[in-house]
Amino acid sequence: MNTARRVSKNFASLTLAEILTRVCAVLLLIYVARVLGVTALGELAFATAVIGFLTFFADFGLTTLGIREIARKKQSTDSYGTNILLFQSIFTLFLIFILGVSLVFLPISHAIKIITLFYGLGLIPLALDMSYIFQARQAMQYILIGKVVNQGTYLVLGVTLITLFRNVVFVPIAALIGGIAGAATTYLILGNVLHFRLTRPDTRTFKMLILAAVPFVASEILITIYRSVDTVMLQFFRNTSEVGYYSSGYKVVNSIIMFISLVPVAFFPLISHNFKHDKGQFQRNILLVAQTIGIVSIPLAIGGIIYARKILVLLYGGQIVPGVDAFKVLLPLVIVIPLKLIFISIVIAADRQKHYMISGAIGAVINVVLNVLLIPKHGMTGAGISILATETIAGIYLVINCTSLLNYVGDIFRRYFLKPLIAVVLMGLVAVAVSNAVAGVSLAVLVYVACLYALRGIPEDVVGGVLGIFKPA
Repeated sequence: MNTARRVSKNFASLTLAEILTRVCAVLLLIYVARVLGVTALGELAFATAVIGFLTFFADFGLTTLGIREIARKKQSTDSYGTNILLFQSIFTLFLIFILGVSLVFLPISHAIKIITLFYGLGLIPLALDMSYIFQARQAMQYILIGKVVNQGTYLVLGVTLITLFRNVVFVPIAALIGGIAGAATTYLILGNVLHFRLTRPDTRTFKMLILAAVPFVASEILITIYRSVDTVMLQFFRNTSEVGYYSSGYKVVNSIIMFISLVPVAFFPLISHNFKHDKGQFQRNILLVAQTIGIVSIPLAIGGIIYARKILVLLYGGQIVPGVDAFKVLLPLVIVIPLKLIFISIVIAADRQKHYMISGAIGAVINVVLNVLLIPKHGMTGAGISILATETIAGIYLVINCTSLLNYVGDIFRRYFLKPLIAVVLMGLVAVAVSNAVAGVSLAVLVYVACLYALRGIPEDVVGGVLGIFKPA
């Protein structure tokens, strides 16, 4: 199977897995709201927020590191997988113990403590989930199978238990059982397809993985902090309504970014391998990633700005209109963050993950300072400006480090911006000129694709890869 077709299949598998996860979660939450009421949703929201933070520690950056190392040394798959499993299992049990002790002293209701504890137990199947090995070996279709089992069990069992017992505590119980089923399925497939076997833990490999993973987990924590502090400061300096307006638009932006980010995720094992073994192919893949992301992210950001009001009204109704300006300020993140992800992939593939951590630290400091300066006066628009400036400056730091590593950084920017920007100008003119949203979007998309085609801005590898998805292997 050629590279483009393989990457396209991997991207399709990751996309379907992500869609499946989100759809099952939304369906179950809708059912919980209808059967148990909005209070139950609030209890679940608090518990998942707490566990979401612990998840960063439980993973410890080892899945990303494991993907990179296994992609380079496939013969060491069993050793890396065993040592990562050992650490994550031990560390997860430690985190659950800390969570249990903390819940005893937290001033929250007994029901929320029980819900949070069961969600905490859900960290166990997360530690046992070795699907990152499929990602490293570029066999991501098996990740989809594990997700189907996991999320299917979660949804069916969750609905059944809620119907029978009318108690929200069964939602995290269903999630725990679904996670175990998904992890077990993944392990069985690993053994049968990749012939993975647990080996005796190796002290040297264990230590190497832990030390190398520290910058990853530190980076993720720092980024989580600066991407959350704006909401906290909005609540402190302004009011809850403004937080609602701001977060509503931010959720849309994050969903778009999540989808686009699957492109570098699908390519990451390949470029990790090629950086060590084939620098020419590494360059070609990086430029292909840049061009692919650019032709998607730029029109989505510009089109989103043009139709910002209509998008929010369609999704949330007329009550969310005050958040339109902040939404427009946030939408350029759809361009900035995916571009930044390219350079993050480069520094990680090049064993320079410390620069990823430094960029996170720079972002945390800048974001806090800008939010303190801008939110009191400009509210949610100031918060949007702060995060946009933060991501841009953190990205510039990564670009500077990549410039010293590669001599084709300028080519990355040209592939990302040049032809998509030309096409998006014409697209924007059409979108603005046509008042009917449905007709405007349809014509704008046709004009954009036609312009890209005329400019030869659509990579042949992408077209061939997408068409290859539908061909038998």
